[in-house]
Amino acid sequence: MYQDVADNPEGEFHLFRGRQAAELFEYPAEWLDKAPEGAVSSFAGAGNPHLRSNVQAGDTVLDLGSGAGLDSIISSWRVGETGKVIGIDLNPLMCLKAQVHAAATGTEMECHEGRMEDIPLPDESVGTLRGPRGAVRFGNGGMSWYPRQCVEGRCGADQPLVPSRGQVYDHVAFTVENLDAWFARLTAEEVTILEEPHTFGGTRAFMIEDLDGLAVELVEAAAATMAGDAP
Repeated sequence: MYQDVADNPEGEFHLFRGRQAAELFEYPAEWLDKAPEGAVSSFAGAGNPHLRSNVQAGDTVLDLGSGAGLDSIISSWRVGETGKVIGIDLNPLMCLKAQVHAAATGTEMECHEGRMEDIPLPDESVGTLRGPRGAVRFGNGGMSWYPRQCVEGRCGADQPLVPSRGQVYDHVAFTVENLDAWFARLTAEEVTILEEPHTFGGTRAFMIEDLDGLAVELVEAAAATMAGDAP
């Protein structure tokens, strides 16, 4: 399916894709204008990892499910000449497409055929990886989540994911009906609120922290697509 999106981005698919999807996930317009049109039009991501990442010059970035290369290209800009970006994708043709797109911007990236459950790289190539606590699959993606790293003496795991800054995907999200009711109840129960209710695409969301230090995002859903009951 993802090969079909890359080859025919204007076709009919069940998932958000292209520039419209990237804008929905708050990719800055200047990034999308700067990236190759093919990388943008073939984008079929399930979110924006750059919103919470702290990628710096010289870092090594591992892009799981690198697709047509948009996120790898953005990461290459951020890590600079002293850093490295490595893509992993199920489809070797997508790896080639991503590398062509990256070269068109004057950047480089490695790309390997493989699955995120069995990364075809030696451990020392990207730092220390930690096994997931669980995983969720949804319409256009799959997400594993991990206990958060130590923050002010509170630890969600005995070992950091990567030295110093940790993982990008640090939370899991659920859809609920009546977001205000959920927020009022959890606030009354003194649950730690990480993000107050805010606009998220065409809906609203807020984020809490559970007892293990895992961030949990609650996203308000219309009644027709409700995945949870109001408290």
